[in-house]
Amino acid sequence: LLSGYDSDVTRENEITYTIKALSTNMRPMTGVKPHLQLKEPTVDERYSKLKKKMSLLSKRIRNDLVLELVFGYRGNDCRNNVHYLNDGADIIYHTASVGIVLNLTTSCQSFYVEHSDDILCLTINQHPKFPNVVATGQVATSPSIHVWDAMSKQTLSVLRCYHSGGVCSVSFSATGKLLLSVGLDPEHTVTIWKWQEGAKVATHIGHTQRIFVAEFRPDSDTHFVSVGIKHVRFWTLAGRAFDFHLKIIIQKYVLIVANFFSFQNNLTFTGTISGDVCVWKEHILVRIVAKAHTGPVFTMYTTLRDGLIVTGGKERPNAEIIEVGEKNAACNILVNGHMDGPIWGLGTHPSRDVFLSAAEDGTVRLWDIPEKVSMFSVSIYFFNIVKINDSHRSVYFSVESENAEQGQPWPSCTHRQLYPNSRYLAVGSNESAVDFYDLTLGPQLNRINCCRDIPSFVMQMDFSADSLYIQVSVVSCDPKISTGAYKRLVYEVPSGKQITEQTQIDRITWATWTSVLGDEVIGIWSRNTDKADVTCACVSHSGLNIVTGDDFGMVKLFDFPCPEKFVSIIHTRTH
Repeated sequence: LLSGYDSDVTRENEITYTIKALSTNMRPMTGVKPHLQLKEPTVDERYSKLKKKMSLLSKRIRNDLVLELVFGYRGNDCRNNVHYLNDGADIIYHTASVGIVLNLTTSCQSFYVEHSDDILCLTINQHPKFPNVVATGQVATSPSIHVWDAMSKQTLSVLRCYHSGGVCSVSFSATGKLLLSVGLDPEHTVTIWKWQEGAKVATHIGHTQRIFVAEFRPDSDTHFVSVGIKHVRFWTLAGRAFDFHLKIIIQKYVLIVANFFSFQNNLTFTGTISGDVCVWKEHILVRIVAKAHTGPVFTMYTTLRDGLIVTGGKERPNAEIIEVGEKNAACNILVNGHMDGPIWGLGTHPSRDVFLSAAEDGTVRLWDIPEKVSMFSVSIYFFNIVKINDSHRSVYFSVESENAEQGQPWPSCTHRQLYPNSRYLAVGSNESAVDFYDLTLGPQLNRINCCRDIPSFVMQMDFSADSLYIQVSVVSCDPKISTGAYKRLVYEVPSGKQITEQTQIDRITWATWTSVLGDEVIGIWSRNTDKADVTCACVSHSGLNIVTGDDFGMVKLFDFPCPEKFVSIIHTRTH
């Protein structure tokens, strides 16, 4: 009756979370990194460069990075992580390392950004004495739980955990004074905290199998339930020790994936992977509601006035937050985004405040920045411009049309770029080549030439931007190529001839700058990049600043150009 199997739940159980603090290269890199290739300047050269730098800085307008909007919601491997605040005026949720409070009237977001790595769980304190108090747990080798005020974003307490790997579940007690946490360590340790004092009350091995959710009874400071793979455990806190009743479900594929409590008759409700709902009185199974869902039951809530139980399942496997009317069941999508898997491709429109993103969930999405909404999403299988698979690494807008070029999957195709007047398409690959396609020869992609013998896969490409030169003779436009061997190469288009004369390269003006290599951007490579890489960069339209992203999840803002090593960062944000 309880047996079943679901690939998504099984995959969640097998997830090994990547920790940014121990980040390694996202791509297999070889070669000497740019900041290690330079010779140290002489004393006279240092003085001359410093004087020139100070002169430039005095003329610059100082810029900053201000987080204004975050698209998306982490729901593929989390539970019970969306809550109302302020009598339904706001909702709170999380994605990446950011806690987000969204006002439903104005659609304005505010952020808690004190976490150093991805947030995995979120709960709010329901006691009136602690209004808008939130607890969030993160991924880390030595993770922490942050307790903070949702309105002021002030940190109230930071609990340093023994949960190696991360914190997957948190829950406040009935009085709001205690906090329950569960770790991703091999023993899935359960810990009770006095969060105001930052003190640990008790800890115990949770189970050898993965625990998905652990929650206090809503009327108790001593009773809570944990649920996970093939087990339900009913706990009682007695001083600094635990007493518990373990119920093991012996069927091979049973996973208990959600739980909820009722004030009446001391009942506990748990959801299973097969869509059933189990009803427990104290620690005895008394009833099973068969096939409440066609797939796993991931979450449960109750309506306060009439005690109705609302369950959430897998029938709509999207990263969406949906508001459902209690009386008429009318649905309103508040937040949506990509599902599980990383986002590998992003392309901005040259003149409008919209952008495209492509991810391993098999969708391409168009986003409107001023309206703060997703305009549409398209399954990748409907594209027939080139051969496409599940994994998509980059997308670009055509400058003169509303069409989008969608690239081939990794690893064969790693980067592509459009010529400023949309005539040529350059495609870089892992095959040590860049292919050029003439888009004026018809709807089919016709390769006209290529660049061979590139030392490694292509990371970024930029076309030159002399408007007369481009308009008069497009055959002499030069793409700048950055490779995984940390070499910057320049070629003619479409002949594919390499340009090696530095004086000629220095005279080129680029239409865009997304390269992480070159004398102009030595300063973006910090001292700790021996452990990871600067993976992306983009120069502002004014040409005064460059923003970078790296394997540590950091977004950094620099002056441009920044030819000196280890220059100061204007501002940085954790992604």
